Amino acid sequence: MSFQKTCGPCSGDGWIENRHDTCPVCNGVGYIVMAGDSDDYVRCGPCSGDGWIDNRHDICGTCGGCGKLESP
Repeated sequence: MSFQKTCGPCSGDGWIENRHDTCPVCNGVGYIVMAGDSDDYVRCGPCSGDGWIDNRHDICGTCGGCGKLESP
């Protein structure tokens, strides 16, 4: 089972940096496919579930940009 989550770093449009670069997290598709069920995950604390830190300049290293972490 899997589910789709809108990509946080690009807000679902597939682009970053003023539409100059393809989003490295979703590879331009605008969503991330997550394994399992959405209830298996919690929002990432360091990025507040956005996938970015430092004013959208760096992809969150804790969640890899997806904004979710597996539930403990």
